[in-house]
Amino acid sequence: MALLLMGYSMVTQLFPSFIASLLQKNFVTKQGASAGILAGLATVGYTTITSATLGTLFPKLPQAIKDLNIGLVALLINVIVMIGVSLITKNLSTANKDEIEAA
Repeated sequence: MALLLMGYSMVTQLFPSFIASLLQKNFVTKQGASAGILAGLATVGYTTITSATLGTLFPKLPQAIKDLNIGLVALLINVIVMIGVSLITKNLSTANKDEIEAA
């Protein structure tokens, strides 16, 4: 059962990148999408292997938050990493283009 839940959680990590790819103005870079997926997969893998839950990781959180599925937390981590890396790599790529054009 745990293996099946882990499989579903891993496939779910592809969802944010897929949705971002459908946007008219896609701001997500391939580096951002890859980093987000890897961060989500690492979260799912760690929590599945160690049988960790939000309640065991953060015992002082309110019960409503401790009852959340760890897959949702992994999805949130995925989105945060995807956006952060995309913004950084997009800024770096535009800076490199400016340097190339100035040369």
